[in-house]
Amino acid sequence: MFVFLPKFKLWFSFGTKSQDKLDGKDCHYYYSSILHVKKVDRTCALPDAVLRNVFLDVVAVTSPPSSPFIEPHPLCAPHVLSQVCLRWRKLVLDTPEIWSSIYIRNTLPPALLGLWLDRSGKEPLKIRMHAEYVNQMVPPRLDVDSDTLVEGPPSFEPLQSMTIAQSWDLLVTEIHRWDEVNLIADQHAASSLSILELNKAFTLQHLSIHLNYRGDHPGIDILDSFLYHMTSSGRPFKLSWESTPLPTLVYHPIWTRLVEIDITMGLTMDECIRFLAQCVEAEEISLGCITNDWIGDMDNEHERQLEAMWRERYSQLDWGYPVSRNVLPKLRKLSIGLDGSACDCTLILQFFTLPSLQALEFQNMRSSMDSLRNLKDLLQRSACGNPEAGFEGIALGSLRIVDHFMGQDILLHILSLKNPRGDFIPAVSIYTRRGVRMDLLENVLEAITEPFIAVNLECYRDASGGTWVGRGGGMANPYLLP
Repeated sequence: MFVFLPKFKLWFSFGTKSQDKLDGKDCHYYYSSILHVKKVDRTCALPDAVLRNVFLDVVAVTSPPSSPFIEPHPLCAPHVLSQVCLRWRKLVLDTPEIWSSIYIRNTLPPALLGLWLDRSGKEPLKIRMHAEYVNQMVPPRLDVDSDTLVEGPPSFEPLQSMTIAQSWDLLVTEIHRWDEVNLIADQHAASSLSILELNKAFTLQHLSIHLNYRGDHPGIDILDSFLYHMTSSGRPFKLSWESTPLPTLVYHPIWTRLVEIDITMGLTMDECIRFLAQCVEAEEISLGCITNDWIGDMDNEHERQLEAMWRERYSQLDWGYPVSRNVLPKLRKLSIGLDGSACDCTLILQFFTLPSLQALEFQNMRSSMDSLRNLKDLLQRSACGNPEAGFEGIALGSLRIVDHFMGQDILLHILSLKNPRGDFIPAVSIYTRRGVRMDLLENVLEAITEPFIAVNLECYRDASGGTWVGRGGGMANPYLLP
């Protein structure tokens, strides 16, 4: 890592093991950096406040682009900055924001975690913890009867579990400072989550949990505990959840309380509809890995399931039509990703009215006029809103679609799609693997729509033969959609 400041050059080499005894702690697991400074330190003219801002920018730039979490090690930015000189060290140690983010792995020494937490002062904490037990194969044993080596089943490494437990105890003592928490755990390490008192997490904004169950034991007890503490605290939370699919998880009452939901657990399309219908408080929802569950040659299995749901709704009404849709009054962003390329996301959308929707992105729409009609119907219903409940209706601002089989005709219709109020959707982008003739597309758009759409049309092709087409920025990315 290089820190560039005017007329100040420095480089690092790392050598022998040493001890860091500052703050009265022996951190013998550090390998200290040996700093070589060339010429004169010109930063001495910078005020402390300016230098602190420089340090914060350096920490932000050197953090992984995918997350704000910093893993403690000799080359991490906070430690390197603290080793440059006495003034820098004092400023770094007196700036708790630098130490307020941490990535905890199974092997992180609890003493180092304690030091990091002490240096973070009273700042809100951003924590990512990878708390999975380490699988270790039992050494082969000799079978006397057959005179062969027999391998045993995998077992769990007890040393790692002790490290996890000690680190977890340290984090729980700081629960009142949690701001963003990202936990990756298996069924053994996750047992502590069910007794976590979230009502003490006064500053918690986003809780992300990835449960890696090796068996079929679900996290129902964890969700029960979260719901209890959320109810007692009176605060909604943002929750990301990734785990083994289980029907009972779909109907858990916690989903009715969350404001931001990110789910990846292999729901079927009909389960997805039932799940979405519960999320009445949600402002952002992302659903990934929705399966089609085809059975043999029954290509329309889910259409039949959806038709059965329509009949069920009809039977609840005296006159049968129109069917009352589920209203998600606060939902601003919806992202749906299907695990397969032949399903149709618009079959899910036809069950809902979304009067606050601003951004919609989904994967697969079967590229048919029926699918396009379902999309237009959603916009029309949502634009009308619900005057009795005080919902004015939407003007969709962003539409992103990934459909590998989308042809040029459907693509043309979507690019020229308008909000029901008459204005064009500001940002529309589509990804397809079908061939797209941009010259023909631009000519048709100029003829049937406002000229500015064709003028601002963008097109990019990737190495795998796919094509991004859109306007208004924000190209649909097939690798970012759930």
